[in-house]
Amino acid sequence: MNRRDFASMTIGALLVSGIFFCFIYFSPEDEYTRLPVSFSSSNVPIIEAKIGDIESPLELDLGSKLELKLDANVLSKLEKRAGNPIHWRDLKGNCYESPSHILPHIEIGGLQHYRVVATEDSQECNRNTLLRSANQEQEEPIIHRGVLGRPLLKNRVLLLDFPGQAMVVCSKLDQLDREEISPRKWHKIPLKLSRFGIILSIETDLGPQQFILDTGCTVTLIRAFQMKEPPPEEEIYGMKTFTSSKFTLAGEEFGPKRLYLFDIAPELSEVGGLLGMDFLSRHRIVLDLPHQTAYIEPVSQ
Repeated sequence: MNRRDFASMTIGALLVSGIFFCFIYFSPEDEYTRLPVSFSSSNVPIIEAKIGDIESPLELDLGSKLELKLDANVLSKLEKRAGNPIHWRDLKGNCYESPSHILPHIEIGGLQHYRVVATEDSQECNRNTLLRSANQEQEEPIIHRGVLGRPLLKNRVLLLDFPGQAMVVCSKLDQLDREEISPRKWHKIPLKLSRFGIILSIETDLGPQQFILDTGCTVTLIRAFQMKEPPPEEEIYGMKTFTSSKFTLAGEEFGPKRLYLFDIAPELSEVGGLLGMDFLSRHRIVLDLPHQTAYIEPVSQ
């Protein structure tokens, strides 16, 4: 199922409340899976999965707190049992409710997941979180693939090698020697795992900001109200933009960086912005989630 190739931008739905279930997952010490990655027309990463007997491309959204989102038509073809309704909010603070279903098994590369909670995709949420260009017809239907959220990858080491169109999921940092890289020689950054997601501290012209790492967001957003008078820069997808001369992680300068001013919901008070795919697609990053540490490849490499 392919999204239409139009000028669009996806803002990952940031899930800040809801009812979630546990899943059973066996994690051997030497677990290691390398996944090829492609990209949607909105530059969101796509990986292949097997859900029951169905091969399905899934968008990878590390900003999502839902285990899995699937279209109702896909869910109708799968073995499942009914779960409880799921409630969540998006980045703007809009609230949603959808039915959920318990799937007995899905496979992502060599990763096996059991008793996975699949939330039925919400077209209302899709409409609210897809920003369109000014000349795009608002009545066009929004076609979504399934979405894989971060809970199915928790307690793992993740190599996001989007420049190389790949992703590695493993148990230990040292296993990445197979990729002929040395993350410990990269820039080391503490990360925080909160109910809002994976948070990195980044220095900008507006001071240090807490950014949620969000592979479901096409561009990098920053909270709008921090600027009393935004500079008169280009407006894209209905948002004003601001170029920060500083965009510093662990002492390494990645600026200047264009940021998109966005009205993030007040409930997300500790969040200053979202680190989106316009940055993540250009830089290799390792997320050592068990040790709450990230490593980013130096610009010089």
